[in-house]
Amino acid sequence: MAKANDHLGVYLHESFVGQLSLQGRDLTFKYDSQYLKTDGPTLSVRLPLSEQLYGDDIARPFFANLLPEGGFRRELCRQYGISEANDFALLKAIGGDCAGAVSILPDDEVLLGASKRNYHLLEKHDLANLFPQQQNSKMMVAGQRLSLAGAQNKVPLYFDGTDLYIPVNGAPSSHILKPAMGEEYPGSVANELFCNKLADEIGLTVPQTEWFYGHYLIERYDRIDKNGQINRLHQEDFCQALGYLPTQKYQTTEGGPGFKQCFQLLNGSGIPVFDKKRLLEWGLFNLIIGNADAHAKNISILYRGSSYQLAPLYDLICTAVYPGLDNKLAMKIGGENRLQWLSLRHLQRFAEEDADIKVKMVHNELKKMLQNISEAAPSVAQKVFSLTGEKIVAKILEIINKNCEKLSKISSS
Repeated sequence: MAKANDHLGVYLHESFVGQLSLQGRDLTFKYDSQYLKTDGPTLSVRLPLSEQLYGDDIARPFFANLLPEGGFRRELCRQYGISEANDFALLKAIGGDCAGAVSILPDDEVLLGASKRNYHLLEKHDLANLFPQQQNSKMMVAGQRLSLAGAQNKVPLYFDGTDLYIPVNGAPSSHILKPAMGEEYPGSVANELFCNKLADEIGLTVPQTEWFYGHYLIERYDRIDKNGQINRLHQEDFCQALGYLPTQKYQTTEGGPGFKQCFQLLNGSGIPVFDKKRLLEWGLFNLIIGNADAHAKNISILYRGSSYQLAPLYDLICTAVYPGLDNKLAMKIGGENRLQWLSLRHLQRFAEEDADIKVKMVHNELKKMLQNISEAAPSVAQKVFSLTGEKIVAKILEIINKNCEKLSKISSS
């Protein structure tokens, strides 16, 4: 039987929407009766407004996907004395500022009003102390109840165009800061910066990014500035919206979502034709840059009132430049997960069975993107190299050129 403190308050924007509870080992969620009367926005595609108690099979995929993964999660759990598998306890510790507009607080706490929120200036020499493997990170970041999902180390901060600030007392962040990923992934910051700038250059919808003292700084697309005040926008990633746990994000190895399910989810978008075209662009772009890590947690939907649309693209990186990483695609293209084996029939099957888009459209989009990338990549690479001095940029450009050559042969066959 759940104890009195086995409950967490769940907030969306400024509103208390319901209670997340621990029943034995199961997570359950129930909307607040007063919130249901307001006809406010739903938490998730999988959690429609209802008086019912949502069990672990529905609740856990949404809430578990709000949490960090991998080594980032292990270090946070170690600092807090929490079992690594304990989603509930970790949400209680760091769920105050999640992706989107969700905040999760202990039952005896309330979301503080805007007048109580503030920001602490982060000195440049303290950048290294932000991250969990560094001393004092718990005091500086996790202690402020900041949480971001995913396996890569990252911290939500406020950026005024010059300086970074740590949000305090529930103040919303405006940017995400990522450090270098470590010696095993050299040049990771320049890698992601190059891929994002390239996507931006050819017209894909991506957040604004920059090189910040050796770190990767990304403007949050789930935040909006209204008269100088940062407001949260509600979002959820495709694993949340489709009901998959973060341990099931890879289609190839874990049975996670594939392109077919992702395209079907966008049938419910407010602008489905437009969003499906953008999802197609996401898949083709990742194929060309050599990103085998393009899984369902790396795409999201962004809510606008009662409807949603595909969010800007993020976590664009060339994984093929790191020999130790598996080069199998996270999502299959027409049943194939290896670029070197991809053929015309796989693209046709992808169009007809996965995307439900005319084959001609897929071919046209691929040809257009190959041309745009071939023209833009050299100059973008030069700019990123001049900024970062990272030699890996040239290696990524070489991979992109080889992939363009291979895919051009397929598209013209």
